[in-house]
Amino acid sequence: MIIEHIISRIKRCRVVKDVFRNTKEGYDDVVIELACGLHNYRRYCRNQSY
Repeated sequence: MIIEHIISRIKRCRVVKDVFRNTKEGYDDVVIELACGLHNYRRYCRNQSY
């Protein structure tokens, strides 16, 4: 269940949940890596604000 919550938070980036129309090799992996990085950054900043 925790993984499902993390995936839903990653899908806040609209590019992850929409149809990806870029036809170049490897760009779909880069997009999901960036979305995961943004999720981790949001989580890090939220924990640092205490």
